[in-house]
Amino acid sequence: MQGRPGARGAYLLSMMGERYFVRAKADGPEKGPYEVAAIKSSFDNGMLKGDATVRGETSGSTLTLRELLEIPSPRERIRSEAAREYASQDLDRNVMQHGTDGSTNVMIGVGMIVAGLGLTAATYSAASGGGRYVVFSGLIVFGFVRIIRGAR
Repeated sequence: MQGRPGARGAYLLSMMGERYFVRAKADGPEKGPYEVAAIKSSFDNGMLKGDATVRGETSGSTLTLRELLEIPSPRERIRSEAAREYASQDLDRNVMQHGTDGSTNVMIGVGMIVAGLGLTAATYSAASGGGRYVVFSGLIVFGFVRIIRGAR
């Protein structure tokens, strides 16, 4: 009983010039051997389905056409599309709930810098007669941090 090389192994075998016999239906005749490019062309033209079986001419390994051509099954394709859709919805939900959109962060950062500079200027002008004034450096620095986060 020959082992199955898996998709990566089949791909490597096909790169080394392995040719394959093809069985389009489980009870149908085996035809070939064919080069992988010819098999792929038949698949692309709709003459073969992904569940057709192929057997390596020299290795004797048997696998499905989908495995040979590294084509995801319809179920895998649906799963990956669903995962992408879920991730997209999750990101949209996060933006809506937390306002973590880049432009929002930039605007908040600009507001923090303006507020920090404005408050610093106000305390400086109030202390112009020789008193003390406060520099709102934390507000200014974190404003820059917020702008940098929003720019990413």
